[in-house]
Amino acid sequence: MKQNNVGTYIGLILATIFWGISFVWTKQLLDGGFPMYSLLISRLLIAGILLLVTALFTRTLIKLQRCDFKWFLLLVLCEPFLYFIGETYGIILTESASISSIVIATLPIFTMTAGYMVYKEKFTATNIFGVFIALVGVCVSLVDDNMNLTVRPLGVSMLILALLSATGYSLVIKKLSDKYNPFTLVIVQNFAGGLLFLPFVFAETVQLAKFQYSFSVLYPLFLLAIFPSSLAFLYFIKAVKRIGVAKSSMFCTLIPIITLLFAAMIGQESLHQRNIIGVVIVVFGLIMSQRKKL
Repeated sequence: MKQNNVGTYIGLILATIFWGISFVWTKQLLDGGFPMYSLLISRLLIAGILLLVTALFTRTLIKLQRCDFKWFLLLVLCEPFLYFIGETYGIILTESASISSIVIATLPIFTMTAGYMVYKEKFTATNIFGVFIALVGVCVSLVDDNMNLTVRPLGVSMLILALLSATGYSLVIKKLSDKYNPFTLVIVQNFAGGLLFLPFVFAETVQLAKFQYSFSVLYPLFLLAIFPSSLAFLYFIKAVKRIGVAKSSMFCTLIPIITLLFAAMIGQESLHQRNIIGVVIVVFGLIMSQRKKL
């Protein structure tokens, strides 16, 4: 790892932690009765406002060029729109934050293939070996004592939609990051994504009226807006620009481990010896995925 990339990798690790914990925070809100689409649009708009205020003060906002509008539309359709629909329905239908995150952890396979096909990103047999070792570690962490992992097919289908959307997002981000800074990209995706979700919120007015609002119930929403929807994307976009789509996405193998550990800390999941073994395997695989040679 080059010295000038240390900050990039630290940012990727933080982004992975934020995204891993986001599954738990999302499940908390959904279990508490907060309507799904209202959750999504609230998360995006809060994040967008926070980033916009910061960008205005630091003067980092870049004016969009008309020739790039089609790429921004594709960006927003992929993520947050289709990705969040796939991820959130996946969590609902699988009824588990950890199981949902294990499916998302296969993202490096998709992005590695897409990065090679579209941008001719180079990777070695060591990188491929590392990804599959990391995925083995994820599976070890999340299966039960009888090696069973039971999920509903529809839930997995929705998570696959999220995977394909995240892959498309990574490819478009790679293209746009050459002209726009991370603040501009994340602000556009949050506000435009919120507008796409707006029509769905009207169907949830009855649920919103019945919801018992309090800070103790809603604090995960603010955490989702600040960390996964703001900081994590800023770090990820910087990493994609510097080290590429495939290597940046390889860190997603850590997401289910973070999800499981955090869920265990707050009592949502149980932590066993196999989980610790899985973590060690994942970390080893991740290190191998970033090496240029054995």
